[in-house]
Amino acid sequence: MRFDSTFDLLNQFFDDCWFEDDAARTDIYEDEKAFYIDIEVPGVKKEAINVKLDNENLVIDVKEGNEKEEKDYTFYEKGRVCMNFTRKYKLPSGIDEGNIKVKLEDGVLSITLMKSEKMLPKTILIE
Repeated sequence: MRFDSTFDLLNQFFDDCWFEDDAARTDIYEDEKAFYIDIEVPGVKKEAINVKLDNENLVIDVKEGNEKEEKDYTFYEKGRVCMNFTRKYKLPSGIDEGNIKVKLEDGVLSITLMKSEKMLPKTILIE
């Protein structure tokens, strides 16, 4: 498969993305060594987040329940909502599936998808 630009490659990479809810702001970017996904999940504990590989898909599932039962209180304003969403990204061939790193820090879920050796640029010596 031939890509005319990095933009074409990223479009193909994320062409099969599926968003159940677009509640969380997300950045997706890359460098020579990896693709990166940063998702804002303020106040969510790591126990409420599930990141898994399902065939060639990266599935991110966040299920944060309500802290208080609504039936026990009379709400006059309710601006804090639960953060529940699922995101599914089809991974391109060439991702090192054994070297995916996930970190939750300061309300940001950071996922690093390392590129395999075959995706890394190679310099070919001229004889």
